[in-house]
Amino acid sequence: MAWVMLTVHAFWKWFCEHRTIYCELQYRSGVDSAFYYDELSERLAVFGPTLSFVICSGAANERSKLVLTTNGKPEGVLLVQNLVDLAPDIPGWEVVAFIQPCLDLNLVRKRKDPPYHFQELSIKVSDIVWIPGDYNYETGKQDLIFGFINLASDIERLPYHLLDDYVSAIVLDLLGELLVCKTFGEVYYSFIKADYDTWFKIDFLPVYLKGELLGDEG
Repeated sequence: MAWVMLTVHAFWKWFCEHRTIYCELQYRSGVDSAFYYDELSERLAVFGPTLSFVICSGAANERSKLVLTTNGKPEGVLLVQNLVDLAPDIPGWEVVAFIQPCLDLNLVRKRKDPPYHFQELSIKVSDIVWIPGDYNYETGKQDLIFGFINLASDIERLPYHLLDDYVSAIVLDLLGELLVCKTFGEVYYSFIKADYDTWFKIDFLPVYLKGELLGDEG
């Protein structure tokens, strides 16, 4: 335990010393930016292989935000929480545990949500539909199958790991990381053209999963 505390202290001491660099990271050259991104990634990996981060640079007179994330992997939840709980007061920074829900569900419901532009694909959240798979009563985890409106043929050509990364990023923004960690079991993808008659719209997923979670706690 003493070693862990010492390591956590050393991590935050290092970040405090480099806080100005990370605040300005988006304005640095590609080489500089990649170097410091990798440096922070490697230091977080000391605590656990699933740990990562998101930096939101603040506007004038606003604090920047360091979001520590486990990328939706349950095994990293306590690690992230402990790191954030032990974070010192860092001038100009707010340290946050986990990716929070940030999407406008009204826009998603009306299919007026802006697309995500990934390197290999542009996709709207509302292009994604879903149906439940098996439910594990021992773990309280729900398997899910995701399908796609209009884009199934394009998505089928993507390498599986890219598709999984893209959908995972969207789902974390939609649900928030803690809900994903608590409720997601196995995730599968369907490449058959989906429709709204047999699939649920994506905006219903938060309601469904929160209902399952409350059912487990009741």
